[in-house]
Amino acid sequence: MIIAGRNLKVYFPVKGVRGASVRAVDDVDVEVEEGEIVGLVGESGSGKTTLGRALIRLIEPTAGEILFEIPDHDLERYDEARERGDVETMKLISSKYSALRLKGKALKEFRRKVGIVFQDPLLLTGPQAEDS
Repeated sequence: MIIAGRNLKVYFPVKGVRGASVRAVDDVDVEVEEGEIVGLVGESGSGKTTLGRALIRLIEPTAGEILFEIPDHDLERYDEARERGDVETMKLISSKYSALRLKGKALKEFRRKVGIVFQDPLLLTGPQAEDS
């Protein structure tokens, strides 16, 4: 599995309202195999872009785990441990495959390998568009 998100949550604080937050992404699991192309479809404001940004760590998830280049058997072990509430096994597997620990060059390489394209990724106008 190139990337697997587990229990992903992204909450944004509401300005001016102490303790209030907007749940942009709430408890999402997602898996993408190497070479697979995935499209997210949903209404405006449903969290598609926020989920994509969290998966490649352009924003940090409020909670959850992002596992990178995890073999299927270890992902199965992680999911079984999660069902049992076996936090120690989950931590052990996360320590090997967590994308949340990546920094610097390793984070850039991760983003390159995952390769998310957002809605309207590039709008060409002017001379550049005419040269295309």
